[in-house]
Amino acid sequence: MAGDLYNNNSNASKPVISDTSSKNNQNGVNSRSTETQNTAGNNLLPSYGNPAADTGQFFDGINSGLGSFGPSGLIINLLLVGIGLSAFVAVAIRVYRYFIYRTTKVDKWRDRIVLEIQVPRETSEQVQKSHGNTATKDAKESLAICEQIFLVMAEYAKKDWKSWLFGSETFSLEIVNVKQEIRFWVVCSKKTVDVLERQIVAIYSSAHITRLDKTSLFAPNSQVYAEELTLSTRFELPFRTYKNLDVEPLNVLTNALSGLTLEETGAIQMVLTPVKGGSWQKKAQLLALKIQQGQNPKDILYPEFNFWKEFFKFFGSVISVLKGPDKDDEKKPKKERDIDLSGKKSQISLTPQQQEMIKKLEEKASKPGYYFTLRIAGSAPTQEQAKKIVNNIIPSFQIFDFRPFNSFKKTKTNTKQLIYNFITRSQNFDPANIINTEEINSIWHLPSWQVETASIKWLAGRRPPIPLNVPLKADNTLYVGRASSRGVTKDIYMSTEDRFRHIYSLGGSGSGKSVTMGEIVLQDIAMGHGVCVVDPHGETVDDILRRMPPERIKDVIYFSPAITDRPLALNMLEFDPRKPEQKTLLINTLFSIWDKLYDLKKTGGPMFENYMKNAMRLVMGHKESGATLMEISKVLTDDDFRAFKLAMCNEPEVVDFWEKEATKAGGDASLENMVPYITSKLSPFVNNDFIRPMIGQNSSVINFREAMDNNKIVLVSLSKGLIGEESAYLIGMVLVGGLLGAGMGRADGLVYSEDGSSKVALPSERPPFFVYIDEMQNFLFDAIPKGLEEVRKYKVGFYLAHQYIKQVVVDGSEKIKDSIMANCATKFIFRCGADDAKYLEAEFYPLNAQDIASPESRTFNAICLLNDHKSAPFNIAAYYPEYMRVAKDPELKKAGEKQRQEIIEMIKQKYGRPKEVIEKEIRDRAKIFF
Repeated sequence: MAGDLYNNNSNASKPVISDTSSKNNQNGVNSRSTETQNTAGNNLLPSYGNPAADTGQFFDGINSGLGSFGPSGLIINLLLVGIGLSAFVAVAIRVYRYFIYRTTKVDKWRDRIVLEIQVPRETSEQVQKSHGNTATKDAKESLAICEQIFLVMAEYAKKDWKSWLFGSETFSLEIVNVKQEIRFWVVCSKKTVDVLERQIVAIYSSAHITRLDKTSLFAPNSQVYAEELTLSTRFELPFRTYKNLDVEPLNVLTNALSGLTLEETGAIQMVLTPVKGGSWQKKAQLLALKIQQGQNPKDILYPEFNFWKEFFKFFGSVISVLKGPDKDDEKKPKKERDIDLSGKKSQISLTPQQQEMIKKLEEKASKPGYYFTLRIAGSAPTQEQAKKIVNNIIPSFQIFDFRPFNSFKKTKTNTKQLIYNFITRSQNFDPANIINTEEINSIWHLPSWQVETASIKWLAGRRPPIPLNVPLKADNTLYVGRASSRGVTKDIYMSTEDRFRHIYSLGGSGSGKSVTMGEIVLQDIAMGHGVCVVDPHGETVDDILRRMPPERIKDVIYFSPAITDRPLALNMLEFDPRKPEQKTLLINTLFSIWDKLYDLKKTGGPMFENYMKNAMRLVMGHKESGATLMEISKVLTDDDFRAFKLAMCNEPEVVDFWEKEATKAGGDASLENMVPYITSKLSPFVNNDFIRPMIGQNSSVINFREAMDNNKIVLVSLSKGLIGEESAYLIGMVLVGGLLGAGMGRADGLVYSEDGSSKVALPSERPPFFVYIDEMQNFLFDAIPKGLEEVRKYKVGFYLAHQYIKQVVVDGSEKIKDSIMANCATKFIFRCGADDAKYLEAEFYPLNAQDIASPESRTFNAICLLNDHKSAPFNIAAYYPEYMRVAKDPELKKAGEKQRQEIIEMIKQKYGRPKEVIEKEIRDRAKIFF
């Protein structure tokens, strides 16, 4: 062999050396040559397979070469020394690079941000409706959309000494099953996160991105197992991508991740580093060119590697370069290849397999590439379970097998190091395998309508862009919640003026609407506004009392039928004697309330209305003898009491009715026949031990007009489970009616002080007052539509909340519903029913019924009046840090409960009277005048 390499150049000049040396050298060569030939003859080693023989030949060649080159031998020696030094430096640098790689893992891990990306689930019908009838036919094109994200990542490829030494920008694409939900994560550095977020939402306009704080996949005491997959052949050959598959590959991968328990976790992690330049693509193109030129694909793609052969070949080529060209070789005729790319001689006929291989090589090289590391991990209570999870996932990658091209196989790694790299999301040191963007997209992309895996964590509803005209935080703005859409997060505020146009809140039980309402109430209180909260259950009011700012406790008026030892007064027939016209408004309001409770069109009639209204006017004519609901039955049944009231009455029309009509009427219209109809409507209240002490007192604890004008905090806890629904609804409606009356009474241009005095005030000087009504359908009646239209002019804003729209449709009449929808400029829609979502779909476009019905947990879709302009629909999270802080702190909860009890006790002493005193007063009231 050495002779072939170094001794065939007969025309080359030879150095002068001694005969002895020359003879010994020749004998040495012959001896070794014979030994090599014998060995080869015995078929013990293949050619170049015996290191000892080849080494001897090599050094013989070196000696011969040195002897023939003269001074050039020094150059070769220097070259060998240089090569040795270069090798040493290369090894040292590699060791240093590995040291940097190991020591910077944790720092890079800390610098990374995990983005959880969710998209709404769509059906094929919805896709066709929104994107056209051809959308579902172009299924593969819809999958290709995600590839644009990886094209953006490829822009971070670098090829300089810093990136070579310290590592390039790295990304991690992950599909994880945590708590039985399959999630899609993109992990990137803080440097690239903003760009990626913007690109993702630009490509997927309906996607929602959440930056996760805690992303530990493995429980503290769980067992973890992991495997690493690599390409089975050369990276230049592609594996099967989504373009060559009849099924959605994500279906296969996510199904393999499904079926885990709450204690188990599974994950697919693909760490990517973009490749700079086209060197890897040129390799693929060169392979394609060689196959095109007729070379055997097997020899090109899978050459047998022999270290010694390559080693000697390298040094032989170096020496050949130093010797210069062989003159005999120059005289030999050049042998032309059978084919070149121009087809100079004759076209080589390629097999279909060779043609396909050329095509695939060129296709892979046509797109940007990434170094990649693919890991599968699982965690469970036991090592066996964790290993089973991983072993169940790995076979799903067989879908990418593309023989005879490429596929995936397991690679041997250190398990502990693999798990550590998985946790830190580190790229392997000096990765060799490269995949392009199409291959990446086949393994990881966001799910579409084609994915049917049930456990995927879909976005419950789309999140449209946040309006641009959201008011900034100011003294007169109220925080509603936090909106997040398309990578933008913004706190949402509303001005006080915008809220006078009323707020409508819709949502099922447990959707979060009461929490949101309570937080807004507390902000109003903190801002010094007057409020009234009507709560049929009492939970919201109790929470407000627990968190009441100490400086505002003095303004609290707490009203609850549950206070039985010192009942609080609520006279339903009380009016301001300075404004006698209020009597008519009050009677009409009360009659509307009775109509709401008993449907008087069916159970009453004109005569009932006539008797009832005149009885109320007669009772209200003399307050000193009693002007409450308790006296209505008495004025109907007690002739002496009625006569006394008539004597005190200064309304001729009322006196004439009782003296000329009621007492003289006969038949069904007679007084005797009408009394049972009227008293039967009153009995549930006057005979209720909880209600009677409240409604039997002449003077109410709440003067709504004074409360409005003096920024009072009126909290009404109706406790309907305690007093019954009818009684709770009656009290609630009376209070709402009183609020409407007081609000519209502001038309007089006066502001009343707590002592009852008044002064003229400009409209701008009226203190704002906000009314909050939960389960408002039970407290609304025919006076509401007109009231909502009018009270906003007098700086009174309503917040109306309930569960579903049909609750405000009474006997087929949609009058109240239409009034609410028209007059409430701001709408908060929490999780709701399908019928309601369908009804709201037109107003909340571009959201569809599914988006409206099922927003994310603790979020709601909203249309807000912002700076007097109606916004487009968008999504708001009910994010209230103070609420969460109190809820998590036992000491704060304990202190809050103590404050609640103290406020209630203060109210009882300030506004209540002993029950025995009240009962005696009711019995003895009329006796004073007889």
